[in-house]
Amino acid sequence: MAGPLRPDRTLAFAGWTIVLVFAGGLVLRDTGIWTIPILGAWFIGTQKPAAGFVLLFTINLALSIVAGWTGWLETPVGVWPQRLLSLFLVLMPFLLYRLLRPRRFPLLAGFSLPFLDAIVRSASKPWVELPATIATLSAGAPSPINGFGPSGAWLPMAAAGAVAALWIHEARWHNWRLALMALFSLTLGAFFAAAAGVAVKSVVQAAGWPESSLTLVWFGLPVVIVAAWTAFTARREQNINPSAFSVLRSPGGQEPLHLDGRRLITPSGAVFPIHGCIPCFVSPAALGGMNAQLNRLYARIAGLYDDTQRIYLSLRGLRRDAYMGAYLAPLEINSGDRVLETSIGTGANFRLLPKDIHRFGLDLSSAMLGVCRDNFGRWGYTAELAQGNAEMLPYTDESFDAVFHVGGINFFNNRAAAIAEMIRVAKPGSLILIADETEKHVREVYEAIPGERGYFKGRNAGVSAPLDLIPESMQDVRVETLRGDSFYVLTFRKP
Repeated sequence: MAGPLRPDRTLAFAGWTIVLVFAGGLVLRDTGIWTIPILGAWFIGTQKPAAGFVLLFTINLALSIVAGWTGWLETPVGVWPQRLLSLFLVLMPFLLYRLLRPRRFPLLAGFSLPFLDAIVRSASKPWVELPATIATLSAGAPSPINGFGPSGAWLPMAAAGAVAALWIHEARWHNWRLALMALFSLTLGAFFAAAAGVAVKSVVQAAGWPESSLTLVWFGLPVVIVAAWTAFTARREQNINPSAFSVLRSPGGQEPLHLDGRRLITPSGAVFPIHGCIPCFVSPAALGGMNAQLNRLYARIAGLYDDTQRIYLSLRGLRRDAYMGAYLAPLEINSGDRVLETSIGTGANFRLLPKDIHRFGLDLSSAMLGVCRDNFGRWGYTAELAQGNAEMLPYTDESFDAVFHVGGINFFNNRAAAIAEMIRVAKPGSLILIADETEKHVREVYEAIPGERGYFKGRNAGVSAPLDLIPESMQDVRVETLRGDSFYVLTFRKP
């Protein structure tokens, strides 16, 4: 096992400093000009497009009213629709940015943000005068920043796109190649936005069209570009390799499957749909107990899961790779092995495993699998993902060289069945690893989070390492606690 994790005070200090700067940006306009667009790009990038836009609109409207409530009261009611339209248009670039799939293509999406902002502002000018950034909306004052391009706010929006993209890329300060690519993309985007603005305006003036026609041209351009890109990337994800399902079987019945268009069919007629290259072996409507509760929880937090973990660990002065490596250390994985993680979540554990392995992952949450798929695409990994219940795995017997599970088993409806299934699909002699939080962590952290404590309170019994559920025939059974007794790691070998 890895030694105890030692907090890095420098990392913790840097983490708290950044958090305080962003918190200050919510109340200090000169700071918020820079930080609020970054928060907007990051937040909407973690959500589904429509839901993210509605949440972003609601949050910024609330901040606008709280920060400038006297201005709202003094403004005639008839002008309120115009202010709402102004907020809607200010946030429109973030929606277009989200549709460019920032987690799958962070550099492209991130550095397109200032260009999208320029387009929306140019299109809106004949109808409403927009503030320079979200932060100035409540103050109703123009930005003191003289940005480059038609928007007048190019620099803060460019910074927002760059920081969001670098965050998604998990860039390090010494990654100079990525920094040069970012600088080139920003420069190219700036000149393209300026040139496009001049070209469109010249065409409209030469044709003698009214200035309001700029709106149709400017709004039509990004919509066509974003729609084409979204359709292209979505189509790429629909390509299915039939050989990917060679180890799959119907859950429970273990019947063979054959591919029929966008679904898998068994000889007895059972049908399992495929969504975005991920076969689905479970219906959320059929779930019950804690499985159903946690599935609803992960549907809400999937996009934020990785980021909140990174922030939480940095505030504690812990480096994520060391934090995760501590519980993955016992795994015995060699080059070319076929490895399965049940409850794969966002797939982050595979970042610390050898790259030249065959990855398989199963999870109950379609939202978490969507993030996992995007993560693997961003990291350049290939993996065979499936949506299903870990208590009834859709794989053939003795298919995997290593099987592991991290997080989730504490609250499975049937932990014994999940462990039996992990044993069934593992090859003889392979090591199986199960890790999860202890009762101490559940009480001190999960039950203390507002909005989430209801998922964990009211339990009949505390959680613990499921030693009593490991069959007596298993070998080398070991259990160890990490992180101040807040996490257990249970390993055993299949004979």
